Amino acid sequence: MSRIIDIVINMAKDEVTMVRGINKELKRLEQKLNMIKVFLNDAQKKGANDNAVAIWLNKLRDIMYDADDIIDECETRAAKHMELQQKIGSAYSMVRCCYPSHLSCLQRIAFHHEIGNKIKGVNARLEYIFKEKSDLSLTPLISHEDSIVSRVNRVIPKTSPVYSEFDVVGIEKNVNILVDMLLDKNQPKNATFAITGMGGIGKTTLAQPIYNNERIQSEFDEKIWLCLSQNFSDVDLMKQFIRSARRSSGEAQECAELAPLVLESVKDKNFLLVLDDVWDAWFWVNTLQPALQRAPLVAES
Repeated sequence: MSRIIDIVINMAKDEVTMVRGINKELKRLEQKLNMIKVFLNDAQKKGANDNAVAIWLNKLRDIMYDADDIIDECETRAAKHMELQQKIGSAYSMVRCCYPSHLSCLQRIAFHHEIGNKIKGVNARLEYIFKEKSDLSLTPLISHEDSIVSRVNRVIPKTSPVYSEFDVVGIEKNVNILVDMLLDKNQPKNATFAITGMGGIGKTTLAQPIYNNERIQSEFDEKIWLCLSQNFSDVDLMKQFIRSARRSSGEAQECAELAPLVLESVKDKNFLLVLDDVWDAWFWVNTLQPALQRAPLVAES
């Protein structure tokens, strides 16, 4: 049964880019599977002699197969979308027509809504059987196997500043407005700009060309892009911050050791920081903010 849970995510490889807009539901799926998995070993032992537990396991198995189908559909549609974007991109370079982009956008919105509802349905069923397990006297046991977290994280994309010029079609005006705001000499050096909205509306897509803008490139000594996904590690993010500033974290492995290195890496530098996929302000407030006396910040949530 543990294998079936892992199969839900096992299809996805690190390089697969999942369709946007359903990340939060996938993260909820990950959390619910994690909560259930700690009871799985005990349930499998008791299922052979306890009919109620056996029925519970069968329900869980059915949900896992449905989740497997949904993620498989996501991967298939994501691959088709990437292929379509490449074709449209080629056509766009010859004929500057935006209509196919609008059509593709409408199709993606409909698909995101459809898949989002399916994953919500799976999450609701998982929540119900998680409550049911309270009547089965199951004992939690944390396994040393690969956690479901790492597997679902393969499906949930980690963002980066890399983008396709085709993605900028239709948002050039907004990009230029925000670039002008960032470079406005009347703005305080540590100004914060927030790009907010529901998942899938294009917040990251808007931030990427701003980050790579030529005027931004020439204005700042350093540019740093951090993705604060729901399961981020403070230590990993601090190391990434230091690497982005072209410094080394050496042997440091603790936040207390890394904090002064973070500060030192951008000392006396004019730098831009982008925080993408922000779920919680703790990392920003407690770790990075002291370093940002001279840095404009773009935050996306």
